[in-house]
Amino acid sequence: MKSSRFLLPLILIFLISCNKEKPESGKALVTVEGIDLSAPSTGGARILADEVWEHPLPPNFFLVFSSKESGQSYPIQFSSDFGNSSSSFELPFGIYSYESSPIQEQASTTLPIQFGGNLTVNSSQVKTRLSGVSDFQLLSFQKNNLGGIPKTILPQTLPLGSKGNYYFVYAKSQSPVTVEIPLSNGKSFRWGWDAQAFSHRGFYFQRETGDPPPALISDPYFTYLNQVITLKNNGFPEQLNPYRVRTLAEGLKETSGLQWIVNRLFSINDGGNFAEIQEINPDTGLILRTIQVSNAPNVDWEDLAAGPDFLYIGDFGNNGGTRKDLKILRIPIQSVLNQTQVQAEVINFIYQDPSGAANADLPYDCEAMVFLGGKIYLFTKETSTNESGIFAIDDIPGNRIAQRIGVFEATGKLTGADLSPDGKSLVFIGYETTGFNSRSFILAYPNTLPAAIPSSSTAYSFYLGSVSQTSQTEGIALFSSEKIKISGEQISVGGLTVPPRLMEIDLKGILD
Repeated sequence: MKSSRFLLPLILIFLISCNKEKPESGKALVTVEGIDLSAPSTGGARILADEVWEHPLPPNFFLVFSSKESGQSYPIQFSSDFGNSSSSFELPFGIYSYESSPIQEQASTTLPIQFGGNLTVNSSQVKTRLSGVSDFQLLSFQKNNLGGIPKTILPQTLPLGSKGNYYFVYAKSQSPVTVEIPLSNGKSFRWGWDAQAFSHRGFYFQRETGDPPPALISDPYFTYLNQVITLKNNGFPEQLNPYRVRTLAEGLKETSGLQWIVNRLFSINDGGNFAEIQEINPDTGLILRTIQVSNAPNVDWEDLAAGPDFLYIGDFGNNGGTRKDLKILRIPIQSVLNQTQVQAEVINFIYQDPSGAANADLPYDCEAMVFLGGKIYLFTKETSTNESGIFAIDDIPGNRIAQRIGVFEATGKLTGADLSPDGKSLVFIGYETTGFNSRSFILAYPNTLPAAIPSSSTAYSFYLGSVSQTSQTEGIALFSSEKIKISGEQISVGGLTVPPRLMEIDLKGILD
């Protein structure tokens, strides 16, 4: 626990009697000189800074003193008037506990404080500081390149406060926060974050060239960390921040696919695991149900896709490029939703004329697929020329040939794909191949059908952070443009283990 002190006092107004220079007989004059503020996290050291952040307080606090001897209560109102050096009120001699009402808001433009403590009144003049705790985090955004006042979308719709060259908001600890950021170029996007108590995260959206460096802030009370996000030539940021980050259940260490069915979320593990589908809680990552596929082994399951009638499992992992038993499993949706054991129909396939591929080193390893209009579209992993192949298969069980459509540029390993609910936009998840410092990324193609060849000129790409934080991202599922789930499998490198993750991003303003 860290204790910090507000240097500026608050005025206290006793609701029952007025302030007096001398207390009545049997009473004491209690003077409150300020607040001792504590929080569940450890604050950081001060830094050399351009300015010191001063936390705005609510205009009013309400607090009740309760006598431990008589049980009588004394209501007090605090008014934030920084022009006075102290606040005084009368209390009878005795021992008191005090507290304020529980904080109800999830987001605020002033710092919420929960008061609680004890006070001994045993002389005619008592000076004290009141104890308070805050489990809120501060998010601040420098105004450079912003086109207006941002607003929170989660946990509630709230315009951010404005202070000098900053917009800001306080968010309750562990509450997912998404802020709609309007840019000066006329575009907007959503920035997400998981709040952590008693910390201050500063953000600066900086153009690739021509912008000054960010101002540095010193925060005497909160742990301060600044982050600079580059705005690319297309006007959007180079990276997005996943939020609602959860550790997946033990049974999903090697999660490799993710799919919404209506409002329920499903995942699978990749090769070497049981032939099972897991329904998971989208908020916690815990397994709700396990559905066994009784007639098909898990050779190398890599992705999930869904149509109106069937769930598809892509058993087509092929890292060596030599596998001959590629298949897609087709299972009725109603069976997946209502049964714990199902049987799959099998679509066996080969790729069309591998020798005639555009790239001789194309290994025909696939981890991404989508369904649309009676066809399953496969997207192979990148080659040394950074290209992914597109193939289409009729979703009819039996022996099929994956018809080659073309190739498109990929910035890394494509490990999952999904369509927007209206079927008009295509989104991929993947990661770079540069070792433990590789970054996870999103490729989004608004208004692009899977039968078309995605063009780099219409793509929006966003990094999501290092795989050492996100895990090895493998699955993606779009409930809507505002609610996109991402899963990542556990990785272990050099003694460091990153557990399997479930995360969320918001592409509102990008996909629609």
